[in-house]
Amino acid sequence: MGQWNKGFAAVMGLILASVSLGGEGVVVDQRTQWVAVVTDSAMIRRFVESFYIVEDSISRLEIIDVNNNGFSRGDLIRTFPNEEIYFMDEPGPEIQNIMDQWKFQANYSVTIENTQTPEQLEKSPFSKAEYSIVAAFLRGLNRNYHDWPLKIWIQRDSLGLSFQMWGYKEDRLVYEPPPPSGYDILTLIRTVSDTVFVPAGRKPKELE
Repeated sequence: MGQWNKGFAAVMGLILASVSLGGEGVVVDQRTQWVAVVTDSAMIRRFVESFYIVEDSISRLEIIDVNNNGFSRGDLIRTFPNEEIYFMDEPGPEIQNIMDQWKFQANYSVTIENTQTPEQLEKSPFSKAEYSIVAAFLRGLNRNYHDWPLKIWIQRDSLGLSFQMWGYKEDRLVYEPPPPSGYDILTLIRTVSDTVFVPAGRKPKELE
C-alpha cells in the first residue's frame, strides 16, 4: 500500500440527503458516496501541503468521492475538527496513486432478479445467514408492495435501527398480514368410564 497508506482508516458510504419535494421542478433525492477517512498525521500533512489547506491541528480528513468514479479531481476534502470543505483540484501523481488504492468493499452484497423467491434464497448452500436476512426482507416486501421502484436505507448500531424508505408508489403499498407462523395444535383427550350396576343388598366388593 505504500508508506502514506498506513493511516487510511476506512472507505464508507455517506448519505447526502433525504427525499422530499424541493419546489416546482425540483426533487431532492439521496445517494451513498465513498468517503475515505484519513487519520495518520503524516498523510494528513501530505494532503494539506498538496492542496494548500491552511488550518492548524487537523485531526482527520474525509475525502468524499462526489462523482462516484473513484477518488480524483473534482472531489471534496473535509477537515476536522473545523469541518471546512475544500475542492480537490488536480492531484499530483503521488497523491493520485495513493487514492487509486482506496476501494470500498462491502462485507456482503447480492443482486437478485425480481422473479427469485425467498424460498430459493433460503435454499442456497452459500452465505446462509446473509441470504436468510435478504429472504426475510424480500418476503415482507413482496407481500406489502406490488410494484417498483423502491429505495431503502437501513442501519443498525448500538442505539437501535434506522430505516428509510422512499421513491415508491404509495398507492401500491398495501398492508397484507403475514401467514400463520405455525400450526395450531388441538389435543383431544378421550375419557372412558364404566358404570357398574350393583344389585340391591350386595356390596360392590362381592362382585370382585
